[in-house]
Amino acid sequence: MAQNAPSLCRNCGKLMGTADECPYCGARRGSPAGYVRSWMRKLSDPNTSVTHIIMGACCALFLVTMLLSGFFFGIQGLVQALLAPPSEILLLMGLTGPFVFSEGYWWGLFTSVFSHIGLIHLGFNMYVLSILGPLLERSVSRSTFWSIFVLSGAGGAFLTALMGNVAAGASGAIMGVLGASLVLGYLSGRDLNDAMMQTLIRWAVLIFAFGILVNLMGAAIRIDNWGHLGGFLTGAALVSLWSFVKTNRTYRDKVSPVLGWALLAILVLAFVRSWMTVFFGAG
Repeated sequence: MAQNAPSLCRNCGKLMGTADECPYCGARRGSPAGYVRSWMRKLSDPNTSVTHIIMGACCALFLVTMLLSGFFFGIQGLVQALLAPPSEILLLMGLTGPFVFSEGYWWGLFTSVFSHIGLIHLGFNMYVLSILGPLLERSVSRSTFWSIFVLSGAGGAFLTALMGNVAAGASGAIMGVLGASLVLGYLSGRDLNDAMMQTLIRWAVLIFAFGILVNLMGAAIRIDNWGHLGGFLTGAALVSLWSFVKTNRTYRDKVSPVLGWALLAILVLAFVRSWMTVFFGAG
């Protein structure tokens, strides 16, 4: 019989040796509760980058998308998932569209933020997020950054659905981060000619112009400009509100952390609801 290797308890972080049960907190080795507590503690660690967590979550979900495409549609589906996963899988992983209102699929406003249509789509969004995310994350609290990202994504998904389009991806949330960074820079007293502000403005102009140009050219892949606009405006509005309450102790110590965890819970519930609907037809 193989003996367990000495390790740290995933619940309390103390050395539990080779025992099956931690002598300090009682958590069993490899127990689901221990893994959940470990991840919760890691998410709460101020040294953990929220931007990197988001990027990891998006990449993990795309990997799931590929695996499901291969499971249901074979090798052809797996290969297809690299460029454009089958619509059945995309609906499972999260889309926003008119059905958000007509069918009551509210969860699409959240699941669509973390789902991507192909490797190129994912790669471009993660590249932009890796540049813009840390900039805003360093300027606001971790929970505030997370809230701005999720709510901006949901705001973009809402406008997309309202305009009758179907889409997925983190670009609306990323545009929210961009809009928030621009407004925050302005409220902090930065001149529009400041090098950082000029860079952010160029990013905004480039992304919007690229989206409009691609759609006017009638390309096979459509850019969700409404989602970009909705996310941008939502992020700008949220950081404007944050600038008024950031020094409030109640907001900093209670409201912001609770809102961040609540949005995480809603996101998990949204994915569970999406999977239940697709697999079991839950109404």
